[in-house]
Amino acid sequence: MPFSTLGKAALAGCIIALAILAWAPAEAMTRTPLGGHAEHFVAWLGTAMVLGLTSRRPLPLAAQCLLLTGYAALLEGGQLYAAGRHASFHDFAFSAAGVLLGSTAVWFARRCWLRSASRLARRCHLGQTTASGDAVAVRDPLPRRTIIAAMSEGAPQLR
Repeated sequence: MPFSTLGKAALAGCIIALAILAWAPAEAMTRTPLGGHAEHFVAWLGTAMVLGLTSRRPLPLAAQCLLLTGYAALLEGGQLYAAGRHASFHDFAFSAAGVLLGSTAVWFARRCWLRSASRLARRCHLGQTTASGDAVAVRDPLPRRTIIAAMSEGAPQLR
């Protein structure tokens, strides 16, 4: 599936970009007007969201947060050895906050999407349709997963 490949490439790009930006010499860095703390927050928020969206079976929320927070700590500690850089607990705290918020946002979005899909599937299974009257639920062989397929007018309805 192209999205999966694109998502994995985006995740690899995020991981590599974070390492390069964290350990680049201070003279090579160009800062945004947002400031360092906001940059840390936004970078890790985006990385957490990309990680949450790229896998078919997402990591548990705690595991994803621990994995990315550990990577943030490794990169922040590694700044002790980069020319002109210094490690900062405040930078790490903003990175961890971005990880927590990004991971939680994707977790909630997935839950809401799965709930709405299962409600639609139950309605279709009972012979009900959506407001437009053109949706039908097809059961997937995997447990608790439903594929919602839109049917065009005139197509046979599966029940």
